[in-house]
Amino acid sequence: MAPSKRRKTSAASEPTSGNTSAGVRTRRGASARGDVPDAPDADLDAEPEELLCPITRTVFRDPVFVLESGHTYERSAILSHFRRNGAKDPLTRRALSSTKVMTNWAMRNVVQAWLDKHPGVTPDGWDSRELLEPSEDDGTRTFDDEGDVEVLPGFRV
Repeated sequence: MAPSKRRKTSAASEPTSGNTSAGVRTRRGASARGDVPDAPDADLDAEPEELLCPITRTVFRDPVFVLESGHTYERSAILSHFRRNGAKDPLTRRALSSTKVMTNWAMRNVVQAWLDKHPGVTPDGWDSRELLEPSEDDGTRTFDDEGDVEVLPGFRV
């Protein structure tokens, strides 16, 4: 059985009507699904909206961005979308001239940091807490990678 996503809380930390009058820290926020009511500390383990793929609605495990639009998706989800729907961005529905994607290293780092802060949480849809290895070939190589690196020391900004 997979580990529980939520930390166990005592009865004393159950939500109360109102705000923090019972000594329970709460937060208010909004999500794509509407307003989120006051939530106890246990909900601080909830997966942040900004870490969710807009297609799968699960935490990014192998995030890539579409070079042309800059939007980030789960690699398998966006590649499947392109196979089914052609070169269209799922968020904007605009036609793309390219379906090239590249690993979003910044998002990988943010997801890893969130996992590190929540060691008892396995995100929904994941079978383990590890990020997937990024693809060696993003399909983004459009030029010779072996440029003349000897000129780099001469560059001034």
